[in-house]
Amino acid sequence: MLAEALGNRLENLPGLKLLVKRTETVAGMPAARVEVVGPGTGATLAPSGIGEPISPPGTSLIPTRQVTLAFARPRATIYVTWHMPEASHDRIEPEIRTTLESLRFDSR
Repeated sequence: MLAEALGNRLENLPGLKLLVKRTETVAGMPAARVEVVGPGTGATLAPSGIGEPISPPGTSLIPTRQVTLAFARPRATIYVTWHMPEASHDRIEPEIRTTLESLRFDSR
């Protein structure tokens, strides 16, 4: 349900394309994984509050990927998000996997 909700929210933002919307197991816990690509700086997606992506002053918009994992916990949902230029995704994905493999949750 979390993957569905987050994916639906992101895919309806101007200029974003939904690439991944699924549930997977990370650190023994179910996690919603949602990936989108859209206009951004490579370090963040561009704001689009007026219905179209806007380039922050002094920057150009480039295809930017956002990878988000969400963990529903009893007290709060934990979100872990990466932003990267789309052209760098294949190089950075192994680092994301390594980070996720290192995650540990305690019983609290």
